[in-house]
Amino acid sequence: LRCDPNCALAQCTLGDAQLRRGNLGAAILECSRALAQLGCGKTIAASASCVLAKSALRLDHVDDALSRCNDAVGTLDDVRTEGWSPLQQAEYALALALRGQSRLALGDAAAAVDDCSTSMSHDPRWPFAWSTRGSARCRLGELDGALEDCSHAIELDPGCAAAWSCRGCIQLKRCNLAEAAADSEAALSIDPGIAASWLTLAAAKLDTGDLEGASQDCTMALAFDGDSAAAWATRGGARLDLGDLCGAVADCSEALSCCPGLFAARYNRAAARYEQNYFDGALTDCNEAVALGYSDPALLGYRGRVHFKLGQLDAAVVDCSQALELDAASPETWSIRGSARLRLGDAEAALADCEQALQRDAHCALAMSTRGQAKSKQGDHKGAIADCKEAVRLDGLSVEAHRSGWTHATQKQQQRPQQRQHQQQP
Repeated sequence: LRCDPNCALAQCTLGDAQLRRGNLGAAILECSRALAQLGCGKTIAASASCVLAKSALRLDHVDDALSRCNDAVGTLDDVRTEGWSPLQQAEYALALALRGQSRLALGDAAAAVDDCSTSMSHDPRWPFAWSTRGSARCRLGELDGALEDCSHAIELDPGCAAAWSCRGCIQLKRCNLAEAAADSEAALSIDPGIAASWLTLAAAKLDTGDLEGASQDCTMALAFDGDSAAAWATRGGARLDLGDLCGAVADCSEALSCCPGLFAARYNRAAARYEQNYFDGALTDCNEAVALGYSDPALLGYRGRVHFKLGQLDAAVVDCSQALELDAASPETWSIRGSARLRLGDAEAALADCEQALQRDAHCALAMSTRGQAKSKQGDHKGAIADCKEAVRLDGLSVEAHRSGWTHATQKQQQRPQQRQHQQQP
């Protein structure tokens, strides 16, 4: 540039170097100068557009990035008929991969998969093309393909933090908690600023019982992305299980201000409000969660409990029945339905429900107590006394579980088998 201040190739190369050093303003300035040169060739123009697209993505200017990628693809499409050089083909593959990344950021995962696949057909050596397609496939629920893509990206470049981060998320969705934690830690060792990896690590810790660690990791995630509704909801779940009910309500409320449709936040806030004896608020959150389309047996069972606490016995029976149709494994849900039926005057049905509960958990104090009361209604006073004595022995303080049995919900999109078992047998 000292010899020729208008050398577009030098300006473009300098812009790329500035981008690699993290100097986004300088990168944008140099590549914009390169594009302004009248004699700028199409290959240089495409390269400059790709650097500008990368810079825009880092600044979260996704629409601008997509526009720059389209410019690069269009420029190189114009010379395709003339025959590409290897450099032009690699640059075309880069532009498509960047466009895929931009489309993924805009929420179009299917288009991102298409762009990245086309990129690989021209040049399969770009690691972030594989990691981007892996992320897109993960969003589409194609976990096996996503895992393969991220693993291949790591083979190409062990320093690709995005691939480690995405693979950690995939492992979490597949319930491989140790692998999820390991991959997330690998991503954070490369780039400590990846909020998604902190969140994955927190979710893995939450499901393995490391509540303090989960809360701390969520705090780190929020330090890098304060608008992460999932991080707020997950920390709310950790605080719920730690007994910090006010903190759980505050975090879940913050999550819902960011994303009103987040199931985990509704569920966790309902749980905390239930523990605070704020049953009207808990019912509101349960109703909102059900209205979102989640027919989860744990949620329906817990809404049945709320109805029971509010004296809405018929509604409690309906919710518990729906929950048991979906999953009959919860002794607490059988017990609540039995208690509601007993108060409605159906001692025989109450007795049957309590028998079901005790088959699943012989130490369920509520079921034992309710069965004793049902036996008394039927005239079996000896059996009633025996059951009530056993209920007092199991839980002499309240003849109910010391805790309600609510536990956190980590993922908004699914209830994992291990988590569901934990919720049913707290």
